[in-house]
Amino acid sequence: MKTKTFAALIALELLTGCQDLSKSVFPENNSEAMSVLLDKTDEMSKPKSDDILKLYNISDDKKYDGFLLRCRPISDVSLEPVEQFQVKPETWINADDVERVQEIKEFQTSFSQWYVGANKPINKPKTHSVIYRTLADEANRMADLKTVKVRKILVCSDLAEHSNDLDLYNPRDIQLVQNKPQLVIDRFEKLVPIKSLKGITVYFVFHPQNYNQQQQYDIASKFFKMLLEEKGAVVIVGANVLAEDEH
Repeated sequence: MKTKTFAALIALELLTGCQDLSKSVFPENNSEAMSVLLDKTDEMSKPKSDDILKLYNISDDKKYDGFLLRCRPISDVSLEPVEQFQVKPETWINADDVERVQEIKEFQTSFSQWYVGANKPINKPKTHSVIYRTLADEANRMADLKTVKVRKILVCSDLAEHSNDLDLYNPRDIQLVQNKPQLVIDRFEKLVPIKSLKGITVYFVFHPQNYNQQQQYDIASKFFKMLLEEKGAVVIVGANVLAEDEH
C-alpha cells in the first residue's frame, strides 16, 4: 500500500512539473501592442523612433514575445490609413535564436525607416484637427486586445482639438473644458463611446515652444487625461518619451 502511495506521489510531482514547463514554453500572454498617433496637422517636434521603440523594452528574455506596432496620423479627418508592424510571438522550443534576433531587428528597422518618411516637414498646416474621434477609435482597438500582456498608446500631439465636436481655439470652448469638463466628456461619449481601458497606458507627448503653447497644452492634456482615466487608463503626460524604467 505504501509503495502505491509513493508511486502516486511521484506521478503527481512529474505531472506538476510538466504543467509548469508547459506554462513556460507556451505562455498565455506573451505579446505587447502599441498604437502611435502622430499629429500631422501642423509642424511640431516628435520623439525619435529609437525612443518610441524603447517603450517595448525589448531584451533577451523577451525575444520570444510578440510585438505589434500600429501607426496612425492625426489630421483633419478621423479616417486615415494605418501602418502596422508586427513580430508574432514564438516559443523557444520552436524558435531559432539567430533568426529570431534578426526578425526583431527587421521589425525595428522597418518602423524606423517608415518613421523618417512619415515625419517630413509640413508645408501647409491643416485648418482642422480631429483628436477625440481618432484617439477614441484607436483606444477601442487596444481595448479589444484583451489577451495581450502589455498595451500602450503614444499620442504625439498638442491635443488642440479643432472640429465641430470641440474647438480649443475658441475661448468659449476653452472655458467650457476648464469649468465643466464632464459636460464635454459626456458629449464625446455620445459621439464615440470608449470601452474600458483598464490595463492600458497612454502617453501624451508634446514639447511646447512658447508660453502660449504651454498654457493651451496644459488645458487640453488635463481634459483628455481626465477623459481617459475615467475609462481606467493610466495616463502619463510629458515633453518626451521615457521608458518605464526611466521615469
